Amino acid sequence: MARQRIQFFLDDDQYDAVTQIATTQDRPIPDLVHELVDLGLEKLKGRARERQKALHRLALLRKSVEARHGLYAGDPVAEVRAERERQVNAALSTAAKP
Repeated sequence: MARQRIQFFLDDDQYDAVTQIATTQDRPIPDLVHELVDLGLEKLKGRARERQKALHRLALLRKSVEARHGLYAGDPVAEVRAERERQVNAALSTAAKP
């Protein structure tokens, strides 16, 4: 497998931690950094899989609710906006009265 050369910076705490672990495990820092990157990538992939599972469960729940209750024919966003407009107008008309 080909390797790519990159340069990045660690803050002092990160560098100290990596150095300490590498020293404790008697390993070169680059080998440890490769392992840390692999672990981080696997964790990110796991999060992505969990998000996909959650979206799948949500889709199943949506289908279940639709099967039980049908689809709502209204426009909830427009309805909320209209209600908010009524509230604002009522508040303005009450404030305008002496």
